[in-house]
Amino acid sequence: MKRRRILLSLALVLVAAIGTLTVLVRAVWNEEEAVHVTPSEIEDSTLVIGTHLIHLSALTDELYEIASDSAEESGQGEIYYKSELSGGTWFNITTASSLEDITTGGTPVQDSVIAELFFTHHTKSDGVTYDLRTGQPVNPYDIVDPYDIESLEELMPLKNQYEIIKELQGESQAGKDKVARVEEILSTEVKNDTTNECDTNLAALQRYCDVLSQNNAPAEQISEVQSVMSAVDATRRAEVFTTLETVLNEYAQELSSIQDTTTTTEGQDGEEGTTETQEGRAPDTELQSAVNDSLSNVQSSLVEQQGKMLAEGTTVMSALRYEYSQQLITSAQAGNDAACDTAVASLIHLTNISSSIVADKEGELALLNDTVVPRAEQAYRDGLRAGVSTDYVQAAASNSSSALLNNLISTNASTVNTYRNELESYLTAVVLRLSNSEGMDYLNQRLEDAQNFYNDVPNDDFSESVRTTVDSHIEFLTNKLRELELAAGGNELDQLIAEKQSLQTDYMAALDNNDLTEAKAIEEQISALDDQIAQQQAAQADELNAAQSKLSDLEEQLANAEAGSSEAADLEKQIAAQKAEISALESNMSDGSLGELVATLKAECLSIIGNSSSGDPERTTLKNDIDTLVSLLDQNVKLVFPALQEIHEAMTTERDLNGDSSYGDEITTVEEAILGSKALYDAALSGSLSADQLQEIADAFLAGEGGLLDAGETDLSSLSDWEKNCVYLLALQRYYDATQGSAALQLLGSVSQQQVNLGSPLVFVQAQDPSMEYLPVKTAAQAAGLRYVWNQNKSQGTLAKGSLYYTFAAYSDLVQKGKDEESYERMTKAARLENGTLYLPEDYTLSAFSVEAQYLSATSYGVVVREDLSLLADELCSRFLAA
Repeated sequence: MKRRRILLSLALVLVAAIGTLTVLVRAVWNEEEAVHVTPSEIEDSTLVIGTHLIHLSALTDELYEIASDSAEESGQGEIYYKSELSGGTWFNITTASSLEDITTGGTPVQDSVIAELFFTHHTKSDGVTYDLRTGQPVNPYDIVDPYDIESLEELMPLKNQYEIIKELQGESQAGKDKVARVEEILSTEVKNDTTNECDTNLAALQRYCDVLSQNNAPAEQISEVQSVMSAVDATRRAEVFTTLETVLNEYAQELSSIQDTTTTTEGQDGEEGTTETQEGRAPDTELQSAVNDSLSNVQSSLVEQQGKMLAEGTTVMSALRYEYSQQLITSAQAGNDAACDTAVASLIHLTNISSSIVADKEGELALLNDTVVPRAEQAYRDGLRAGVSTDYVQAAASNSSSALLNNLISTNASTVNTYRNELESYLTAVVLRLSNSEGMDYLNQRLEDAQNFYNDVPNDDFSESVRTTVDSHIEFLTNKLRELELAAGGNELDQLIAEKQSLQTDYMAALDNNDLTEAKAIEEQISALDDQIAQQQAAQADELNAAQSKLSDLEEQLANAEAGSSEAADLEKQIAAQKAEISALESNMSDGSLGELVATLKAECLSIIGNSSSGDPERTTLKNDIDTLVSLLDQNVKLVFPALQEIHEAMTTERDLNGDSSYGDEITTVEEAILGSKALYDAALSGSLSADQLQEIADAFLAGEGGLLDAGETDLSSLSDWEKNCVYLLALQRYYDATQGSAALQLLGSVSQQQVNLGSPLVFVQAQDPSMEYLPVKTAAQAAGLRYVWNQNKSQGTLAKGSLYYTFAAYSDLVQKGKDEESYERMTKAARLENGTLYLPEDYTLSAFSVEAQYLSATSYGVVVREDLSLLADELCSRFLAA
């Protein structure tokens, strides 16, 4: 049942994408080429999209695209679903948004409606696609013939102009020449050895896929085979577009070189000669434009297909997927189904590893430990060992500027960090499949091994920057180890702090019950715990200080040692071990709680006020503590606001009663913070609105009722439904931040989930990095109005619009600007690749595209933030608070 719900969600997402489809018939639909079906004989859980019947369990991206194209061609734009939840009733789900749309709240249709539709293909629950006109199974990738170039949408501008030329110029010799030339292009032979090989491979894979279907193989096995088939299909289509690109490019140059052809006749007996222009030789600008448009379309499709085709790629994961895909193809050609099974199992493991899914723990671990991690580690260590690059050696020899040399050093460090980031993603995958204790043992071993990485780095101009990547790797391992330790209950200090927090809750409960005796006893227990905590913290601090001192001593010895000597090598090893120890000590420092932090800062401020003079070092501490408290207001206004009030009262008392005017700047800072947060604090204390009230206010606002604030100049009517729901989620988040209201929290979860189910391009799954927020490249493109192209082989995402051109690669912090691969800039953190989604740090998306991310509380989702949407969200939040 769980799988059924997941599949249904997928169907609704896909259907929503064409739910508002405006049908534009691209070709004359021939009803004689289709058939009718008997609706009662169709399986439950079957979708009708265009001229295709597709069982929900067999729905794939490729089938969806083919079916939606048929909807445009046939004019059958409504989407229907035979619901298994309603006894096989057919529903119109063109605008479906929930399960109710295929049950009690849906729009049922009579069987006669389905019976009147025309169909060409039927993909059944066994995963096999049948041509309804012949009754024979077909390869889904042959439904749209890649070699029928006359039907290619990319060539539509040229074909339209061809028809115009035939109509208007068909009788002239120039017109006949143009028609013949275009017909020559439209009959271009696009098949070659590569496409023939692809056809053979697809036939072999289809045979194996049919074997799986006939034997009721698990859906994930069939899906992996179809994924490889899709890549092979993309390879042959890329070949077709490559051929067409060459042909169209030649024709475009041919047309641009045509000049007016003239004939000059000399005059006789002194008469002036004449010049004639031959008919039809003037450049045809409209034909040129049509050819250029078609060429541009072909080039765009070529890039898209190249990103899908089989290739080794640039990452360990893409190389392995290519390797196992080739094994599958070779085995399928040989008819060795057992070997095919082995290759498919490896591909499934790779998919699960990439998607953070643990389905076959032992099999996935074996692949990770035996192949994936060793290859990723080898790539990283090769990067560490590489030394200075040829470019750097040449630049240094030619006395290039320090700016150029430093840029080469930094670029190399980014490359090495790319290898490191990929390795760390696979180490995370390993730990995910281990028990807590096994994971801690594994990470401790990795920490021990990582200390040897320093020895891989040659002693040259690149060494310092490259060694910092090892520092970062050790920090990653220690932080990951700390996560597991906390999950297991933490260290002794963590447990003491947790016990204290529990006692503080009991203490407040005793006071509420006016049980002063119990409160006194608990207070004594808390005091005893405070002593133990202080001792533990002091011991940790002493241990860390000693380790830092030892590191400084070792580094001083290394500075005085002879470069390249055995003494220097031994000191480098000791320094590496010492850095690892310090990283572990810092990681083990207990975090405490926000309440403790606020209490500590407040106490420190109050101890300084009245006991210091202007210019004392303590005044800097006071200023810093106040700034920290102000920054914490957004996290918990109810906790921080009273602390700032106490500090303000103490400073104004010193000013008004004791005549000390030296706190002026600090008083101003606190007053501004108090005034800016007063409404939020009052709202937090006065309670919060119900879900129904919030929804009612939002509905009225998004419907345009009531005037906008001066700052919100965006016309709500110009926003899409996706954008309006984005505004709603942003406003709910801000209202929840202010009030901590449970209704707002509940709506954040339900509305964000609904938007994801409907396929909103502005709501996304959060990246699994607690250090900062990230935005998917595709989401940034949607919000900023940029074209997005994903190349799965290179694990690269490209955003483009006009002269703007940005390319991002998984695990790398380098951004290629432009198409020449020479202009780069650097992000603060590397791009992340999670579950097939490429994420960028939001500080970069904000600076480059003016969009950022807002992670939604108590959910796994985030929503895009754009200035116009943010302003509207501010106003909607203010309406929530005002109510």
